[in-house]
Amino acid sequence: MAKNRSAPNNNGFTLIELVIQVSIFSIVAAFMIGITLVATQVKNRELAQSETLGQLNFLTQTIQRLVRESSLALVKNGGAVAQTGSTLELNRAGASTTVSISSETIRLQEGLNPQSNLTSDKVVVDGLSFTRYSNYPGPETISFSITLHYSSGQLFATSTRTIRSSAGILQPNSDY
Repeated sequence: MAKNRSAPNNNGFTLIELVIQVSIFSIVAAFMIGITLVATQVKNRELAQSETLGQLNFLTQTIQRLVRESSLALVKNGGAVAQTGSTLELNRAGASTTVSISSETIRLQEGLNPQSNLTSDKVVVDGLSFTRYSNYPGPETISFSITLHYSSGQLFATSTRTIRSSAGILQPNSDY
């Protein structure tokens, strides 16, 4: 009598097939994690550069506008009038306007109004200096230098930028 042999059951995976699949999945996952980390670092670096450059652009335009609208400009260093210093005092329409650095922030005070921050908390001001040039009998020119860095605390999201610019007083004081 013939024995009834059934075909072997091939419904599952062999151990070697499982090891190969897990190995391939692990390699693909490692590449994807690496790509994701690099993309995140690039995004953070670009964000830091964008924020820093945006703040520098805003500060440059604001200081240039304030100087152009002024009739008199004084640079102070430690409270005394000097050629170079970290505080700029402007006479605009009879009111005093001051641009200075305080606690790693550039601050603006117009008249008797309270001081306001010109920089956000996303950047730290590393340096601010003003230099006054007299161009007798013409108007004064104010040259300034600002150094900012992005304050994220992340290693790959750092950006430090420095800008140097100048502006001239367009309508000098009549007593000039």
